[in-house]
Amino acid sequence: MKSLTKRLAVLALAATILAAPSVSLAGHMYNEDDGDGMKIWKKFGRGFINGTTFWLELPLAWYHITDQTDPFTGILWGTAEGIVKSADRLGGGAYELVTFPIPSPRYYKPVMAPETLFDD
Repeated sequence: MKSLTKRLAVLALAATILAAPSVSLAGHMYNEDDGDGMKIWKKFGRGFINGTTFWLELPLAWYHITDQTDPFTGILWGTAEGIVKSADRLGGGAYELVTFPIPSPRYYKPVMAPETLFDD
């Protein structure tokens, strides 16, 4: 049991360390004036950022719903909304990571709005 706990702690730490540099990449990454070579790597970057930070949608949803309503509703409704948004961001990130060299959607446009969690 201790081994599993240590592994989960190491995994959580690694995910945090990997996600930290993605904050500096955040912002509106898509620019129509960029060449295809740059758009490919921006698509890869969006996929990586969304794939490593998807879990942050849950506490963000708790915060937003609690801010608009009461804490009880915020935790209940925020959990449901956060799970759906997390799955959406994870799916979008996985799609962009797997298909980054393919110009789909047209001209490497983002599949999510906002492009990353940090664009709100």
